[in-house]
Amino acid sequence: MNADFLASQQIAARVDDAARRRRDHDLSRAQRFARRASRAAAAARADLSRAL
Repeated sequence: MNADFLASQQIAARVDDAARRRRDHDLSRAQRFARRASRAAAAARADLSRAL
């Protein structure tokens, strides 16, 4: 019984760790895409201001 409990705790910890790593990865991807979009918008504004 005690070994089963410890094993289930280890599994739960690993699942939580994997979920946290996935969230961190998704967040870093979203931040990277946001920075890319921000740079593209700034470049488009600069192009527009030069064209006008």
